[in-house]
Amino acid sequence: MVKLPASLASHFGARGYYGDLRHNVKAVYQLYLGAYDGNPANLNPLPPQESAKRYLELLGGADKAVAAAQAAFDKGDFRWAAELLNHAVFGAPDSKAAKELLARTYDQMGYMSEAATWRNSYLTAATELREGPPKKGVDRSFLIDMLYETPVER
Repeated sequence: MVKLPASLASHFGARGYYGDLRHNVKAVYQLYLGAYDGNPANLNPLPPQESAKRYLELLGGADKAVAAAQAAFDKGDFRWAAELLNHAVFGAPDSKAAKELLARTYDQMGYMSEAATWRNSYLTAATELREGPPKKGVDRSFLIDMLYETPVER
């Protein structure tokens, strides 16, 4: 795992409030070396739906994947739970149990994220798993009220 040296880690401006160090290191790598990570298996992967169906077949179905994910969730292993549940949701999109547990998993991951961008991604995904995607796209009507309440002076 990549960590900032102590001389930088103590500075407020180096905290991961907007981005995350893991995300930023990957971005620097991709800037200079491209998106290819050196693993040939990642050159032409299966589409998520196809891959998920095959994973679920190996796991014995969506219910077993959800049970394994619940065990991981209960241990606080949210990244593993999310990985299992992502396969369950893509491979069995009608599984309400998989969607709800993945939403709860994303809630936890969002609450634990220091980076606002990651928190937003997790919590938005959790909301969409529960309610579906926005019906008419993003509703911008609330922005006017927010702008009226935003102070412009310091």
